[in-house]
Amino acid sequence: MTKFDVYGMGNGLVDTVYRVDQTFFEKNRIEKGVMELINEERYRSISQKLGPFIVERSGGGSVANSMIAISQLGGKGFYSFKVADDNDGHFYREDMTAANLKFNNKTLEKGTTGRCMVMVTPDADRTMNTFLGITEQFSSNELDIEALKNSNYLYIEGYLMPSPTALEAVIKASRIAKLTGVNRALSFSDPNMVKFFRKNLDLVIDGGIDLLFCNLDEASCYTNCSELTQIVQKLKIVAQKFVITLGSKGALVYDGTNVVEVAAKKVNAIDTVGAGDMFAGVFLHGITSGKSFVDSAMKGCIAAGEVVSRYGARVETEILKKAVEL
Repeated sequence: MTKFDVYGMGNGLVDTVYRVDQTFFEKNRIEKGVMELINEERYRSISQKLGPFIVERSGGGSVANSMIAISQLGGKGFYSFKVADDNDGHFYREDMTAANLKFNNKTLEKGTTGRCMVMVTPDADRTMNTFLGITEQFSSNELDIEALKNSNYLYIEGYLMPSPTALEAVIKASRIAKLTGVNRALSFSDPNMVKFFRKNLDLVIDGGIDLLFCNLDEASCYTNCSELTQIVQKLKIVAQKFVITLGSKGALVYDGTNVVEVAAKKVNAIDTVGAGDMFAGVFLHGITSGKSFVDSAMKGCIAAGEVVSRYGARVETEILKKAVEL
């Protein structure tokens, strides 16, 4: 069977990006800068108001964005997700196929495919309101155990934590990975995942994760520390290796021995959607290709800079390859 560089698990969501201003949040009681789960009625209400501000639509979800970047750079990825037998579900699977990703290709069920409204403000910040739809029922049925066992890394997104069945699937996959020598990587994904689903994240970490991805806000929330040096010391307790992304300042990486800060080049940011996802994808491709943590982080920062310089979570393949010199 094909050896995969990364086996990803995440929410299958159709992302729609919109340009809005601060007043839109105030009028519609939306918390700026975080991901919030909403029901279908609320989703329809807000999306109707956002209609004139649409920028683009694509198959997304945090891990999906990372897996697509891995594939663009020539890596082999397998992605487990759940979508419904509706127009969005078929669109999503076609998008993943076009990205050259292998995935759990089972018969689709009736239901509604998950959707995410990504609202971008003039300060380049992104706010997400997500209706999970059928992806809330993500379960062990979506796992491909043989593909998992034949992967270098298992990559899990924190956005799966709210779903009991998804959590069960994540824990199962994590335990299989641990037993079969597959490295386990976890992304905290969002401060709200840490704030409201800390216990679930700790169940996944289970005494120690091989590689952790988080940004400074998520790391601060998880460790209850504000100073970076203190955050680093506490994260060493739960992760053998980790990366803390620092926005426009770059990233801090710990490879199990050394802690190194990697600077980012200054860019004109217009949309931070997918920056962390792109960083993680390029970073994972780097380390699974034999590159060092520092070199992989440098390329991740460059790629993230390309993402924030345009709308949406993706960069054209040739531009991405040229940017990271692969």
